[in-house]
Amino acid sequence: MGTLGLISILELSLSKARVIIGWILVGLVAALMVATGIQKIVGGEGAQMYVDLGVGEFLVLIGIGEVVTAILFALPVTAPLGLLLASSYWGGAIATHMIDGSPFITNAMLLVIVWVSAYLLRPHIFTGLLPQPKTADS
Repeated sequence: MGTLGLISILELSLSKARVIIGWILVGLVAALMVATGIQKIVGGEGAQMYVDLGVGEFLVLIGIGEVVTAILFALPVTAPLGLLLASSYWGGAIATHMIDGSPFITNAMLLVIVWVSAYLLRPHIFTGLLPQPKTADS
């Protein structure tokens, strides 16, 4: 086997690893969002924290949005919309914790995991966000 064959095998292995890691991260974030969303819907423990933050009356709506976002993020067909919604959700969680003066690092880490997992599985989503190299034609 020549060098090119070995490089092809290595690229295929890295591609598989990227996809596996991406799906594991998506699964973890989606499972967390579904679990905490359901907890908000049914009024589980921790509901008082949201009342103290001033969003207690919207708790069921937030929980439903969280579950829907997780599902949209996990499904390949709706992943771009799910990425947008998950980014908005975690951004809102970060802002809410900052306003309250409570720790927000966990929410920030989850936002980073959302973006990393999306990039690992669907790097094409990001092509419009990054500057493209100039060609001789442009």
